[in-house]
Amino acid sequence: MSGMLIPSGFLLSAGVGGTIARTAARVAGMAIGRLVGGRKGRRKKLDKDKISETAVSTAVRAAFAAGLNLYLKPGINANIRYYLDPPEESNDVAAAERAAGLITRRLSDVTPERIGVDGLPGSGKSTLARALGEQMGLDWVCLDHRLYTSAPVDLSRSGVIYEHHRLFRTQDLDHFDVLVYLDEPLETIERQILNRGRAAAMLDVFDFSRMQAVGQKAFAVAGGEAWRVPNTHAFVKVRPAEGFNERRRLERELKRMGLTETQDLPKEALLFLATFGEAKRGSLAYLQTRQLLKEFLLALGQEITG
Repeated sequence: MSGMLIPSGFLLSAGVGGTIARTAARVAGMAIGRLVGGRKGRRKKLDKDKISETAVSTAVRAAFAAGLNLYLKPGINANIRYYLDPPEESNDVAAAERAAGLITRRLSDVTPERIGVDGLPGSGKSTLARALGEQMGLDWVCLDHRLYTSAPVDLSRSGVIYEHHRLFRTQDLDHFDVLVYLDEPLETIERQILNRGRAAAMLDVFDFSRMQAVGQKAFAVAGGEAWRVPNTHAFVKVRPAEGFNERRRLERELKRMGLTETQDLPKEALLFLATFGEAKRGSLAYLQTRQLLKEFLLALGQEITG
């Protein structure tokens, strides 16, 4: 699985860079046109093809320079180190097994067919889900690469623990009998991701505080009483008789905020709207857009001015 995660981190960065580079090319075209278009109100007849060629060339050089800076950042640097020399997994397996034991005992009167586990990348979801599966006799399914859009996925298998950091914000939670949410502090998340290296590029590309806020909202809005696993940052909800009904509860909350035209929005967009006042969805909604654009525009400015 890690062999898939590393290239995806590089491709993601390249895709982001390509988008901003195209924007930079348009900006470069305007800037170059302004520079060569004459002074004191005089305008020359410009060769648009030549300007376009120059703008693209300038933007490509700027994209390369900014991309190099991006790859030198801590997260992507850790990702590269992991790709070249993968370390042993550093997750605290013993702690996960203790937490799984506490959850199993607390659920002794429940026979769950499906459990959903969510939390930020680096929170220990996979380790806990594996331990929980072993103790409860359930299979573990990691949904990596299947939840990067808001589209529903097949969650119909019984006897399964499904796990992903976008699970609760994109899927109907009434598929599950039990929800487990890992709400580790951001400082802990960052340290654990940098230590393991795998998929660490995400730290330099995504805004983890936004990801965390929407994840917390997705868990909080589901019906049922949450209880905390002692001495952990894991929280559990058992589906109540009336269901989790998170979408209905979310739309009711938005209505109290004066937002009523929400019936056509996917669940993640509703969560984003309730949390940040704007309807966004998908992985790109959490991009550190301003920081990434700043990197490219600084490099672009250096290219244009020499």
